[in-house]
Amino acid sequence: MKDGDRLICRDGKNWLLRDAKRKTLASGLLGTALPTISASAKVTISCSNPSTADMRVLLSTRRVDGE
Repeated sequence: MKDGDRLICRDGKNWLLRDAKRKTLASGLLGTALPTISASAKVTISCSNPSTADMRVLLSTRRVDGE
């Protein structure tokens, strides 16, 4: 990921990687869904070249009425 890229996972399963101009760079499906509100999750990220990796993942939740 580059500075300005965003990792988006709104439904807890399907993710998108978008650049600063909102162009989709990659997408996929999580093997295990992110937990619901009031739960915790262990996240593991790996890289083929960790000595040059620079990445930050921010997770946020949002409550939607009726869910």
